[in-house]
Amino acid sequence: MTLLGTALRPAATRVMLLGSGELGKEVAH
Repeated sequence: MTLLGTALRPAATRVMLLGSGELGKEVAH
C-alpha cells in the first residue's frame, strides 16, 4: 500500500499543479 501511495504522489502533485495553473489562467483572464 505504501509503494502504491508513493507511486501516485508525484502524479497527484502534478495534477494539483496543473489544476491550479488552469485556475490561475482563468482568473488572469
